[in-house]
Amino acid sequence: MRWWVALGLSMFLISTAKSSAIVVIPAVLLYFALEKNWKAVGFSLGAYLLFKLPYELLVRSIWDAQNQFAGQSKILLQKDPYDKALGNEDLAGFIQRFIDNCNLSFSKRFYQILGWREENSVEVYGLITLLTMAIMLFGFWKLLKAKNKVIVLLTLFTGAQVVLSFLILQARWDQPRITLVCMPVLLILMFYTLYTFTNRKGIGPTLYLAIAALVVGSVLMSSVKRGFKNLPIVQKNLKGDTYYGYTPDWQNFLKCSEWCADNLPAEALVASRKAPMSFVYGKGKKFFPIYSVIKKDSLTNQSNPDSALAFFRTNKVTHVMLGSLRLNPSDASAGFINTVHNIMAPIAQKYPDKLKLVHTEGLFEETSVYEIRY
Repeated sequence: MRWWVALGLSMFLISTAKSSAIVVIPAVLLYFALEKNWKAVGFSLGAYLLFKLPYELLVRSIWDAQNQFAGQSKILLQKDPYDKALGNEDLAGFIQRFIDNCNLSFSKRFYQILGWREENSVEVYGLITLLTMAIMLFGFWKLLKAKNKVIVLLTLFTGAQVVLSFLILQARWDQPRITLVCMPVLLILMFYTLYTFTNRKGIGPTLYLAIAALVVGSVLMSSVKRGFKNLPIVQKNLKGDTYYGYTPDWQNFLKCSEWCADNLPAEALVASRKAPMSFVYGKGKKFFPIYSVIKKDSLTNQSNPDSALAFFRTNKVTHVMLGSLRLNPSDASAGFINTVHNIMAPIAQKYPDKLKLVHTEGLFEETSVYEIRY
């Protein structure tokens, strides 16, 4: 198969994947640019647009669909994802967001995954971040010089993923999974830098192999330790106790989601702070997602009751789940996520008859379901 046929087919698949295209296309174009294959650059971009534009027009004409990133981008562009009133991020804010995420990933999460830092440690160190990034960039430069095309392409893909994630994700959403998916390529870059400095007379491969074995052994030990820690939970889950391992707040929330699926009419639409989790434990029932306080009043930082009710009615929401999900999973006394509470409290105060309690799950850190009577 000629390269341009394979590339054209790849662009077709990427054009329908939506989210992956944001990372793949820049990586592919940059790769061919570094190779000075300008024909491939033009062909890649042209092939992508050739499939992408008709595909989007077809989707919109059939389902009247909005681009999946339209709603998300509004939140990602905000200074505070949960407070629209603070406005959108400026250039300095995005730069600071990128720096903060670099520190979180390259001085904390990266080394936690390696097993070199405690899982619950929160400190970040700028010097470690700079040193880690310098080692990786040096490895990439040496790979470019060595013309290792496969690893270069993988590195460009990972680099595009890192840059995009660090720019669009709020630092407050610090999660190990953001770094975890990039670990294989990041470790390859670090190992190649190590190989470059140890592959000399007088040093030989012994030091390289010793350090590599230390890193790999550390990762294996850390993974095995986590695995044995979670083994009893997995055993309980496989035996049918799907809630075992969750803290009480999450157990009540997920059980309440299942109750909604089993006891509410099929056409009932329940607003949930964690709609994807409710969907999974609610046996595939559709839930209405709530990510921030809707129709917020700038004076109270709570919803305007009339506007909130109108919003729910427009979106055909019939019920609301009021959970007690912890802010800090390991500390029940640290407070709970009160997004939905700040929406429902003003409604309950002004129109107490419009909310009817239909179910409560749990006695402590409970989750309740309210029916909205319009």
